[in-house]
Amino acid sequence: MSRIDHHFATSMATLESVTSHQERIVKEFIKFHEDAATNPAGGFKTYVVKNQGNEERVRSFTEWLTKQGFEYGMAGKNMIAKGTELANSSDQSIKIESNDLLISAYQPKSNLIRILFETKPVLEDSVTYDLTSWGMSYLFGLKTYGLKEKLAPVAYKTPVIENKISEVSPYAYLARWSAVEDVVFLSELLKRNMLVRSSNVDFEIDKLKFEAGTLVITKKGNSQKDFDQLVTSLATKHHVQLIPVKTGFVTSGADFGSPQFVPVLKSPKIVTVGGPGISATSFGAVWHYFEKQIEYPMTIINGDKLANLPWSEIDVLILPAGKYANIMNEKVIDMLQEWIRNGGKLIAMEQATDIFINKPGFGLTKKISEKSKEPDVFKKFGDQERLEASDSSPGSMFIINLDKTHPLAFGCNQEYYTLVRDSYDIGYLKDGWNVGYLDDKGYAAGFVGKKMTEKLKNTLIMGVQPMGKGQVVYLMDDPLFRGMIYNGKILFSNAVFR
Repeated sequence: MSRIDHHFATSMATLESVTSHQERIVKEFIKFHEDAATNPAGGFKTYVVKNQGNEERVRSFTEWLTKQGFEYGMAGKNMIAKGTELANSSDQSIKIESNDLLISAYQPKSNLIRILFETKPVLEDSVTYDLTSWGMSYLFGLKTYGLKEKLAPVAYKTPVIENKISEVSPYAYLARWSAVEDVVFLSELLKRNMLVRSSNVDFEIDKLKFEAGTLVITKKGNSQKDFDQLVTSLATKHHVQLIPVKTGFVTSGADFGSPQFVPVLKSPKIVTVGGPGISATSFGAVWHYFEKQIEYPMTIINGDKLANLPWSEIDVLILPAGKYANIMNEKVIDMLQEWIRNGGKLIAMEQATDIFINKPGFGLTKKISEKSKEPDVFKKFGDQERLEASDSSPGSMFIINLDKTHPLAFGCNQEYYTLVRDSYDIGYLKDGWNVGYLDDKGYAAGFVGKKMTEKLKNTLIMGVQPMGKGQVVYLMDDPLFRGMIYNGKILFSNAVFR
C-alpha cells in the first residue's frame, strides 16, 4: 500500500507542477519535437532495414512503426552507402536496394527512434530492475544499418499479395515458413481440419528453392468443398504468398510422398495450465499468443485439476513458468509420462522445467560446475543490492547457437537473439536434441553480472527429448516474453504444431 501511496503522491505533485508552469511546458514540448525533426541527436541520420527475403517480417515491422507514429519510406533506387550494421556494430559498405526500408532521423519522434534502435545501450548503473538491452534488429530479426548521412525516403508501398485460382487445379500449394502470418494461415487451415504437411529438408522444384519447414497443402487428403478457393482466399487474407505446383516430384531434395514430408498436428487439442502458483505474465503471454495473435483455440485448466484430465483427448500440454512442486505430485508425473509415451507433447517453460530436473525418465540435469569459492562472511549489509546484481542478468541480449536442421528451429533466422533473465544453469541433454544453447561467446549486449557470466556458459536453452511416441520440449528461456522476440513466436509455433 505504501508504494501505491508514493505513486499517487508523486503523480499529484507532478500534475500540480505542470499546472503551475503550463505555458512553459507546452512551449518546451513543441521545441523538443521541432529540434528532433530539424537537428536530430545521435550519430545516425538514417536507418536502413533490408527487405529482400524478409518481406513478411518487414511488413509486420512497418505496421508496428505506424502504431508508434513513426515516419518511414522506401529507398526508391539502388545505391551504395557506408554504414554500421547495428547487431554487431561493424562498419561496412552497404548495398541499398530500391525496396529497402528507410527511416529518417529527421522527424518529431527522432529521439525515441534512436533509443529503440540502440543495440548496445550504456548504463549509468548496473543496479536496475528491468531490461538492459533491446534493439529492433535483435527483436525483429532483421538486418538493420545506421547511416551517418541523411537519405530522403520515397513513399512506402505496402506489398499486395493476391493468390489467384488457376484454370487447372495444382497438385499442391506451397507456403514458405518464416513469419507469424504463416502461423496464422496454418491456424486457419487446422481449424478447418485440413491436412497440412511440412518438409523436414530443403528442396527445389520448378527452379525455386524452399527451406525446411515449408508447408505443403495437397488436394489429396483434403475433401473440403471449394478446396482451391478456400486455401487461396485464406492465404491472401493473411498475406501469405502461395506457390502452386503441378507435381510432387522435386528437382532436388525429397519428393512430397517421402517420409521427409510429415503432417503437422492435425487440429491439435491444446491445454495450458493457469491459476495459483503459475506466473501470471508467463501464462498471459501464452494466452495472448493463442487468443489474439494466431486465434487458435486453447483450453485453460487450474494446476490442481491435472490429475483429472482426460489425457486421451489432449495432444499438447503447455506448462507456463511457475512453481509446480505443490501442483504435480508423483502420481501426476506418472500420468504425465504415460500420456507422453502414448504420443502426447509436453512444453515446459522456464521455471516449469524445475520439477523435471533429475526426475527418472526426464533428461534434465543441472550443470556440473567448478568448486565455488568460500562465501565472504564479512560482506557489508549496505552492499547487498550491488552484490545481488553481480549474480543477475536483468534482460541482457544473447545470441543462441541454434540447430537449424531441427523442426523446432524451422523458419527462425540463422541469428537467434534472446533476452536472458535467469542463469538457467542446465546441462545438455544426453538423450535428445540440444536445439538451442549458449556457449562462451553468446553475449551481445546489456548488463550481466560477473557471477552470472560463468553460469551462462555452455548451458541448454531449448531442448527436445523423445519419450515413447511423444516428446518433451524444454524451453528454459520464454520465447513469448512480452511478445518481443519475433523469432520466438516462430519457434513456439514449431513447438506446438510440429
